[in-house]
Amino acid sequence: MRLIDCPNYLGIDSMDYLTAFGCSFSLNPLPAKFLYFIFRIRNNISPKKILQSLEESKAVTMALGTAWKQMSWLYYQYLLVTALYMLEPWERTIFNSLLISIVGMAVYTGYVFMPQHIMAILHYFEIVP
Repeated sequence: MRLIDCPNYLGIDSMDYLTAFGCSFSLNPLPAKFLYFIFRIRNNISPKKILQSLEESKAVTMALGTAWKQMSWLYYQYLLVTALYMLEPWERTIFNSLLISIVGMAVYTGYVFMPQHIMAILHYFEIVP
């Protein structure tokens, strides 16, 4: 295994290994376990902490993957329910742009004018003097 191709054990690039340990930038084959061992000794990190960080990163990756799958499924359902799957991509883009614009304007209008209407209703029913 070449030094450039070493796995990323601790979130550090292989070039950082090279500069941290004063190695040259040649492609001499050095095993990744050797670099891991040197890094662990120089930074006084226990293997248990390294394994915990690896497990945490795997958990985050799995959570992001699950969230991505859920969002993909919801988007697919949106395409099926609205029958957008039959449109071409440019038509779908125009439709989605119009939909987002209309929803945005409705939310803005509700945010600006709803408090006035609510106060008028409360005054009408004499709930607020």
